[in-house]
Amino acid sequence: MGLIFLISIMIPFVILILARNQPLKNGTPGEAILIIGIVECIISSLMLSLWYGTFYEIDSEYFYYRISFLKGKIPINAIHLIKTKSKRSTVNISLSNDMMMIKYNTYDDITISPVDKEGFINALKLVNPNIVIEE
Repeated sequence: MGLIFLISIMIPFVILILARNQPLKNGTPGEAILIIGIVECIISSLMLSLWYGTFYEIDSEYFYYRISFLKGKIPINAIHLIKTKSKRSTVNISLSNDMMMIKYNTYDDITISPVDKEGFINALKLVNPNIVIEE
């Protein structure tokens, strides 16, 4: 996984170097290659922000989450159900296929993938013992 991630980060730089060395008829860099390089840089920066900008935190009142540019807080007392074996068919932003879905309020939910599921659930249940755990 780490090697693939490293290669995906290096691709934009290789493309930008190639674009510098590919002149068109008038001597300017190849615009198509340059645009592809810029798009790859944007995609790589989004991947980096997703990888390094994801965290979950629990205090005595709230569950805080940050997933890349998305952040928020959920009152732990509003959480009523945790599905530990979530296989959501819609698009989600979890870093893993081993996800869990947290249902809170009446119709709200969030799909996350904490490293220590058991410890995460136990920390939430310390604050709100009425949370139902479903597989």
